[in-house]
Amino acid sequence: MQETPFKQLQGKFLNGLGWNGFFYFFYKILSTSLSFVLYALLTTQDFSFWANINALTFLMLLWLDFGFRKSLPRYCPEFAHSPRALHRFIRSIIIFQGCVLLAAMPFLMIIQHNMYPSLSGFLYYSGTVLLTTEGIIALLRLIFHSHFFIKQFTLITSAVLLVEMATHFIMIILLGIRGTQLVEIILATKIIMGSVTILIGLTMLGHLYRRYSHPNVKLQEIRYYPLMRDFIQHSAMMWATNILKSLTERNFMVLILTVVFGPSAASVFKVANDGALLFHRMVVKTIGITDTTLLTHVGQLTEAKKLMPIAFTKIMTSIVALCLPLFGVVSLIAVFCYRASLDSFVFQLFFILVLSYLIESILSPYERILEVKRRYSKLIFAYSPYLIMLIFAFYLNLLTLIGLLKSMLLIQGVRLVSSLFMIPFARAEVLLSFPLRFTVKVFIVCLPIWLVLFVMYPYIPGSWYRHLFCIS
Repeated sequence: MQETPFKQLQGKFLNGLGWNGFFYFFYKILSTSLSFVLYALLTTQDFSFWANINALTFLMLLWLDFGFRKSLPRYCPEFAHSPRALHRFIRSIIIFQGCVLLAAMPFLMIIQHNMYPSLSGFLYYSGTVLLTTEGIIALLRLIFHSHFFIKQFTLITSAVLLVEMATHFIMIILLGIRGTQLVEIILATKIIMGSVTILIGLTMLGHLYRRYSHPNVKLQEIRYYPLMRDFIQHSAMMWATNILKSLTERNFMVLILTVVFGPSAASVFKVANDGALLFHRMVVKTIGITDTTLLTHVGQLTEAKKLMPIAFTKIMTSIVALCLPLFGVVSLIAVFCYRASLDSFVFQLFFILVLSYLIESILSPYERILEVKRRYSKLIFAYSPYLIMLIFAFYLNLLTLIGLLKSMLLIQGVRLVSSLFMIPFARAEVLLSFPLRFTVKVFIVCLPIWLVLFVMYPYIPGSWYRHLFCIS
């Protein structure tokens, strides 16, 4: 029996989650292993440059995103009604992003020069070229994922990543290369492998487009310029919300807290936030843009009004299934901290951040509904408490007055209030219900595992937790 288009989309959504989770796990193991090896082998100066050039590259890519992460999965299915319009649209986006990345290279050069004035010419230029290759790869990932071509792109990037990391470890272990030369080889390999990924990705994208057909959508001519205008408007709105959120996220907050409270407090925040992000990114990287992609594709179907609540439930149950076990792990960590008398500042910050991040993730499908429906006025209204808080916090120097811990409680609390505002707004657009029964089932399945770990912990000799934090 042939599957309905909606069933096909559900299957692609679940398949996409699996491939996203696989790649994140695969990438995290290899990249973390390389970081540990380089930390042990490189000088402080060389390791600092390698770490900072990666941080600067991905921070600039975040700011140069232009809202594409949410607007491309929203509009690619609409342009797909006409193959000619779709090809023109994708070509325009790639050229635009390429020009922006080239224009941004001088700014990265200036930053590099100020941070490392004695930098060699090769490192100076390779660091900036890396911005372009990584930016185009990020854009290609969005385009592939917007059409549920997640498996194809993951296979490409996984194979290239494996070759790249194998090359790095051959240089380190077999050839014994060290110092600045090792950093140069790592950057050169990354740029070469990135270029290979781009060439293969563009070739495969053209092949997939030639045989691509959107489920249950008749090919037809579309009004390209009005649709392009809508895309630009949507991208601008999504870009603005992303920048707004970035003002209370790690890379920006570390700078602000360093100025307000000093390096020591900023370092404590970074450690606590990095621990919280370890949990948060398991959810974010697994979901990726599949939530927006599924809702947009379902919106193209003839029975979209009836199927949209089902798609929302599918997204929500997937996120709950990811978050609820993580809530359990966090609860166990809290118990371990209590038993070990660990009530330090960093753990308090960690629990505030990780709990708020996970709750935000569970509430995120309501925001996706408003984004897909293009309800900008409701999004702005929902973000208003967050925006007002930022204005008061920075203008009245509120962070200094209330201290670091209360500042984090305030910031994360207001972010959650904004997320809660979106629930009634989304329900006014689509008849939505929270999957409470499924949540209870997941909790019942996880509960025995948590109880076993809780009971076993006191009897584990030399607990990993005590070793980790050097507790006698």
